[in-house]
Amino acid sequence: MGSKRKKILAACGSYTGVSVKTSLVSEYRTVFDEMITKPTGLDRYAQNYLVRNLVNKNLWNYIDYLNWFAAHTNANGEACLNYKLPKGGNNLTAPGKGNFNTNIESWLAVGANIVAWDNGSLKTTYVNNSQGSMTYLRLIDDLSTNLTVGKYYKISGYAKTNIGSYNINIWSNPVNYYSGSITSTSWEYFEVIFLCNHSTFSEFRFVNFSVGEILWLKNYKITEYNNAILYNTPTFTAREGITGGGVNEYIDHRFVLAVSGVNYVQDDAGISEYIRNDVNENKRNFGVCDGALGNYAYGGTTGAYNSHIGINTSGSETGVNGGSDGLFIYNREGANFQKLYKNSAAIINGVAPSTGIPASWSLCSFALNNQGVLQDFCTKQKSFFAIHKSFNAQQRADLSEVVNGAMTILGKNVY
Repeated sequence: MGSKRKKILAACGSYTGVSVKTSLVSEYRTVFDEMITKPTGLDRYAQNYLVRNLVNKNLWNYIDYLNWFAAHTNANGEACLNYKLPKGGNNLTAPGKGNFNTNIESWLAVGANIVAWDNGSLKTTYVNNSQGSMTYLRLIDDLSTNLTVGKYYKISGYAKTNIGSYNINIWSNPVNYYSGSITSTSWEYFEVIFLCNHSTFSEFRFVNFSVGEILWLKNYKITEYNNAILYNTPTFTAREGITGGGVNEYIDHRFVLAVSGVNYVQDDAGISEYIRNDVNENKRNFGVCDGALGNYAYGGTTGAYNSHIGINTSGSETGVNGGSDGLFIYNREGANFQKLYKNSAAIINGVAPSTGIPASWSLCSFALNNQGVLQDFCTKQKSFFAIHKSFNAQQRADLSEVVNGAMTILGKNVY
């Protein structure tokens, strides 16, 4: 263990080998409780150190979204959790709804099918329509509020069948989203993630019914969903991060900047990432583009050891980075200023004007999400990723110290 690593551990708590004992700060306890495979030893210590010091240095409340990809495992999506909202937000089903305590609530039969209350569950019996049953996801039915266009949501609950195989379908005008099949005769957990395209015209349905089939539903709820999802299997390495493959691998952060951003606004915005490998490539580390308006939020490298930045603008600017590894902070610091910092030192002082925040597509890592088409795939290894307000000099120094400190605890720091 190097001297720098010893100093960090000694400053933050007692340790013996890799068994570090420390109390969990409440903001991290929420994340820890959501994990199925729990971190131990230095992994738990590093994660708690990260959150505790972001809180203590008054950075936590300015962050909208945070991934710690240098996790202990991703067996159950632990490395993909959004530390700011790991549980997916509050239950949006109205009080007393979703449990079928006394009736069928706002559910409707499709065609001549039959829906009935069955001792704390909804029972759907096939008569003549494969669509089964449905309910509208809106305030006037069983939700406490209408959905927000451009936000991601998760519906979860329990279902079972007598025979057959069913799909759970969310239709958010005009797009369909499907779960896997429900086939068990015992209660089976399910979840469906979808992007809201219409605030009052989205439907929750059971489909693929046929003769003699019955399905039961109980204890369902709907929550906002902002945890990351991996596509085409980018490589996860414990204590290091997730690595893009350069072909079609990417991370969807399920975060539409103009919709879900609170601290991230047009002329005061920031995106940070900790990169572990030094790769000379003309690719995007992260990005999203609204083609119709020409608004971008992206960063990456252009080859020849240059970085580029484009935050809430239709243009981009480049500068020498001295290597692609380190903590990079992409700041929009005003209507006519955008700057890129590496390890808290400025490497690009840009003047491209802000033109708007991408509003129609979610932000992705290891590629540019260009109106739903992924392109410019990179091969960087990413340990940390955050969306936030623009950070001043002290905040940039603090963020650099905290993130690199957590990586140093794991012995995987790059500076």
